[in-house]
Amino acid sequence: MENEAMAANMQSQGVAGEDERRLTEEGMACAKSQGLAGGNVVFVESQVVAGRDESCDEVRDLADGGAMCAEAQTPAGEAVMPEECLHSNAVEDADSDESCAHEELVSLLAQQAAGYELLGRLFQREVDVELLQSLCEGRYPAHTGNDHLDEGYRGLVVFLNHRGERTGTELNVDYLHVFIGNTQDASHVAYPYESVYTSPDHLLMQDARDAVLAAYRSEMITLVNEHNEPEDHMGFELAFCAVLLRRAVEALTAGNTARAIELVEKERAFVRDHLGVWAPEFAADVKRIAQTGFYRALADILLGYLEVDTATMEAVAAELGE
Repeated sequence: MENEAMAANMQSQGVAGEDERRLTEEGMACAKSQGLAGGNVVFVESQVVAGRDESCDEVRDLADGGAMCAEAQTPAGEAVMPEECLHSNAVEDADSDESCAHEELVSLLAQQAAGYELLGRLFQREVDVELLQSLCEGRYPAHTGNDHLDEGYRGLVVFLNHRGERTGTELNVDYLHVFIGNTQDASHVAYPYESVYTSPDHLLMQDARDAVLAAYRSEMITLVNEHNEPEDHMGFELAFCAVLLRRAVEALTAGNTARAIELVEKERAFVRDHLGVWAPEFAADVKRIAQTGFYRALADILLGYLEVDTATMEAVAAELGE
């Protein structure tokens, strides 16, 4: 099943960060708990280091960097600044603080987008050899503070630690078994479409699909969809969240505060009104039907990521709105 990723022309719009305190204390606390956050870093590794908390080193470094940037330091032996220069120095410090907050927001949104892109890819089609190798070589946090993420990562570690020559084939078979099905009994398939989970008769191409398509079109997004999958496929919905957050990154970079707020709020609303509505039941079906620990773990990671993203984006929206 070769679903291509969502194609979109990214526009340059954006915001400058203002006060980093709330993001560092609230938003970063949420971001640190995510295993999927971290730019281009894949989200699992094959070993857990006993007794070590590896909660997203990239995000932790980002928060520490912001604190260091905001801290005023005077080198030993340097003369005290003359009084007439204090105002100028305060302005420079404020500019530095704002720059640090700006960088934190940009990095956090980019990390959120990267997580959604990876999740979207994993639900869109089977795991190929290259992706499986990346998953085996990657890193993930041993303790996140989110029960679903912790359970998901443990499951992935167990699965990857016991992989063998036929693991790739087993994953491909299980993908077809879980999401496409080889049975007439719909209760034994976790169809990855919102309409199936939200329409009264559990049918494809219902109101949810129309609402999702309208959301895509509101951002001038067109799906490159050679196999004519319904637009409310889980992989597409996750990819749409990534597009919104990537555009918010560009908004931050360009300095358009209103546009950045619009995009973050749109992503929050989409998670609330769509993914948050059907992902729990869908994930429960995946865990019940999957024959490999990989897809059972992926179901937990999906739920955990949505939960943490909801809290993180709430903090980001509050930060941008100040």
